[in-house]
Amino acid sequence: MYARVTERLFGGPSAPVKIGRYRVLERRGEGAMGVVYAAIDEQLGRKLAIKLLHPHFAGDPTGRARLLREAQAMARLRHENVVLIYDVGTHGADQEQVFIAMELVEGCNLDAWLKQASRSLGERLAVFLQAGRALAAAHRAGVLHRDFKPESSRFSLRTPSSRETPRISSLEGVGGKIGCPGLPLLAPG
Repeated sequence: MYARVTERLFGGPSAPVKIGRYRVLERRGEGAMGVVYAAIDEQLGRKLAIKLLHPHFAGDPTGRARLLREAQAMARLRHENVVLIYDVGTHGADQEQVFIAMELVEGCNLDAWLKQASRSLGERLAVFLQAGRALAAAHRAGVLHRDFKPESSRFSLRTPSSRETPRISSLEGVGGKIGCPGLPLLAPG
């Protein structure tokens, strides 16, 4: 009811009120495969991010499989520069929309960070080195990221103890396990 009223008052599709057991707080962004929301896990009392498959992919088994493959790939990784995956599930009347619940990282993407201020070569190298470490961790886990770029890889920044730390929060373009038959490589997108 709330979603329908919001849609009629403000136009366009509104954010869902709940996705699985998670209460949606606000929309944070949108990519080729889905929409990202800030949400709260009311059972555990923590804020997190939810990536929800776009509705136009809901009936598409390929789109659903891509997002599931992304969640599985990210869940295999344990690295300080890669967000943690908490859950994966389905949403919607027909349970057609896949979602990923993941660590919420406050900040901006790497492209925005580079444009915010003039950065010294040392600052840029330090951040890109951390990005490289995240990608190296993905490769060690057998995950091939085929579409890494600052503006679309959802590279987020946080400041623990005044130290900016890039965090990969999406592996769109994941090619699956390297050399593993049955997991086709995906074209960038």
